[in-house]
Amino acid sequence: ADDTREVIEFTHDRPLPLDHETAVPLCDVPDTDIVYDLSLSEESGLQVPKQIVDGSEGREFTVTVANAGPDDASGYVRVTADAENSVAIDGSPWTFDFAGLPGGSSQSWVTFFSIKLGARTTIAWTATAVPGCADCDLNSGNDTVTATSNVRVTGGGGGGRP
Repeated sequence: ADDTREVIEFTHDRPLPLDHETAVPLCDVPDTDIVYDLSLSEESGLQVPKQIVDGSEGREFTVTVANAGPDDASGYVRVTADAENSVAIDGSPWTFDFAGLPGGSSQSWVTFFSIKLGARTTIAWTATAVPGCADCDLNSGNDTVTATSNVRVTGGGGGGRP
């Protein structure tokens, strides 16, 4: 007959114990508290040059913070650049403030910098989003992202063969 339906009914013979339920972060938050989720994406939260020639001026990096909401977010993003050869990088650390960042939106900053390290080395970059209040950010596990740049020096230019 073409008017029948097959139904599968799933039942549990072992109910889930009460202490194993999955907590939903917003359930225990009073309506008067401000909560949001700041994040820095692994793919686009911190964009730095992969290769830099020592002595370069006018290089740039981009940092982007996102707010998943539900409330507007405030705080700052700190970007640090540490050279492996321990030479200080002008401007590092950089700090970018934000306030009233609506849930579901993001904010980006582009900053120019110069590199004068005097040697072939690497730069370890770290960007961290810091919320404006102690318990506002629901997931602090996505607030930091890292990247690496290779610094090379120009040299001899070659031309002759041994």
